[in-house]
Amino acid sequence: MTFVPRTCAVRQELAGWGRSQPAWPLLGEQPGRTKDEAPRHGQGHSVRRQVEVEASAGRGAQEALRFVVVPASPRAQQQPPS
Repeated sequence: MTFVPRTCAVRQELAGWGRSQPAWPLLGEQPGRTKDEAPRHGQGHSVRRQVEVEASAGRGAQEALRFVVVPASPRAQQQPPS
C-alpha cells in the first residue's frame, strides 16, 4: 500500500469525499500489542475511481484503480505537507 501524494487530484477528491462520510466501516482488526491491550480496529472505505495512467509509449489511458481511504490520525494531520 502506498500513499497518494497530496498534489494528485484523485487524493484531493477522495479526501473531500472522506470528510463528508458520517461513519467509517470496519476494514480489519489486529490483536493488541500486549495481552492487556484491546484489539486495534482499522476503519475506512474501499473505493474505485477512473484515473489517468501512463500507458505504453507515454500515452495516457483511463484505468479503474482501487483506493483504501482511511481517516488520518490527529498526529498525521500535524505533519508538514509532502
